[in-house]
Amino acid sequence: MIKDIFKVFVIFLLSLTTGFASTEEVVYGMLSEEVFESKFLGERRLLIYYPSKDVIDQDTTFIIIQDGQYLFDGKVNWRDEEWGIDETLQSLNKKNKLPNIVIVGVENAARTNGGKLVDESKRYAEYFPKQAISYFGFGFRKFAYRNFVDLEKFDYIKFLEKELIPYLESRFERDMNSKNMGILGSSMGGLISLNALIELPHRFGFAASVSTHWIGIRPLDYALFPFRSEIRFFGDPYTTKAIYSYITENIDVLRDKKIYLDRGTESLDQFYEGPQNKIDEIFSSNALTFQSLVFEGFGHNPKDFGKRFEGVLNFILE
Repeated sequence: MIKDIFKVFVIFLLSLTTGFASTEEVVYGMLSEEVFESKFLGERRLLIYYPSKDVIDQDTTFIIIQDGQYLFDGKVNWRDEEWGIDETLQSLNKKNKLPNIVIVGVENAARTNGGKLVDESKRYAEYFPKQAISYFGFGFRKFAYRNFVDLEKFDYIKFLEKELIPYLESRFERDMNSKNMGILGSSMGGLISLNALIELPHRFGFAASVSTHWIGIRPLDYALFPFRSEIRFFGDPYTTKAIYSYITENIDVLRDKKIYLDRGTESLDQFYEGPQNKIDEIFSSNALTFQSLVFEGFGHNPKDFGKRFEGVLNFILE
């Protein structure tokens, strides 16, 4: 039985997909699409978005956002949903509040393939903070993460540090550092954003984590999800505890950073109340600069994530 469960977990983590999404359209601003060849992650589509035609200057803030295929045009992803970032910035422009930013959306490892579960396994592995694995106790969980998650092909932090950021520096002919760059994401993308802030403090000055998936995934629960009629529970307390320990051990790195957190109350977000409250306690007791919000009635989907984007910008750019 244990061997069968292990096999299912291996398949869950290692399944691959192919193909890129089609060209996206925006209602406001300018969007540039590029296929980036990473020696760590493989091919990855970049979406570089300019809300203004003005020339980039020394005051421009660059924001890297995970799950790039969900940011601008819903037709390119399996959910047919989007954050609507271009619409939000169009609205800010009408209010004469357009921020001086450039957004770099990075397509996730799942890409678009009809929303199959096996696609999401790659995304989970890529966005899980590898440094937290050392805080697992010995046993199956730690063995599985070390052998099937902690791999170079899922090393998103190394991709940021060694490839993407140097490329952006060359492309825009300027230094990218904690004074002009931050990182943002939702769910697992929010978790890796905080991970990046800890591991690359010289590069990022802020992180925004929307509906952060603090609770991990029980391997068997996630692997059997397609065969169940309802979601009973998503989460693994051992993973959550490891994340707490990782953040606590590195709290000093965050003292001069700005951090945005939030959660909804519906669907998967209903399980985030306890973990986010715990993170709030850790941050408050260490006098960090952060904002933590709760959005009643909001679920775990791109549309609801996008409704908070203006508020995210207001906090991280003020």
